[in-house]
Amino acid sequence: MPSAALERHPANSCAALRGIEAAVTRQRDGSLQLAYRIEGDLARLRIPAPRPARVADKLWQHTCCELFVAEAAGPGYHEFNFSPSGEWAAYRFTDYRQGLPLVAADPKIRLQRSAGRAIHELGERVTAFIHGHCAGSGIELPAFAHRVVADPSLQASLPEVAMGLIPGAGGTASLPARIGRHRTALLALAGSAIDAPTALAWGLVDEIADVGATGSTTEGTRPTEVTTEAG
Repeated sequence: MPSAALERHPANSCAALRGIEAAVTRQRDGSLQLAYRIEGDLARLRIPAPRPARVADKLWQHTCCELFVAEAAGPGYHEFNFSPSGEWAAYRFTDYRQGLPLVAADPKIRLQRSAGRAIHELGERVTAFIHGHCAGSGIELPAFAHRVVADPSLQASLPEVAMGLIPGAGGTASLPARIGRHRTALLALAGSAIDAPTALAWGLVDEIADVGATGSTTEGTRPTEVTTEAG
């Protein structure tokens, strides 16, 4: 899905916002799938609380992502407003903001926060300490860390496929980056766990040490620690 960087309105600058990207894909049924990615200090951004999906007016004045679809000829266009709250609006304009609301189907808005991206962006400040049975997100998220230290007790697995699911915590990005797509597919499709020596040989972890349940080794603590045991 190709993406394009969007520019913030000059009247609404925000130091907590680093960038916005948008991507659109046409589905087999002719509908459009849109994805907006907002990067920045999310704790400082005023993201509206979830609300029931419904049409709401004037979203464009405060919090929404927008889509504009121009008509083939003339100044007319369609405008769609999508709020992270789940509210939305659609309009058909014959000229700039001259028109009426447009009757449209519920766009099914979904908001996601990426813990994996946050771990990756912290870079060398993050070392993940993992031990025991690390299934699903228990291995997908640590794989984003700059360094991963595994206890000898490690048993890493991806059980989602056996349940009819796709690894959903970022493992489709973090694991291929560490062990390649073929081993990622093997780990997901086989459904069996690999031990610490295998994980080290594959490059899934960077070190085997006595981690235990404390998230530290006998050498002391690390700058930023992520301890995980279960998916």
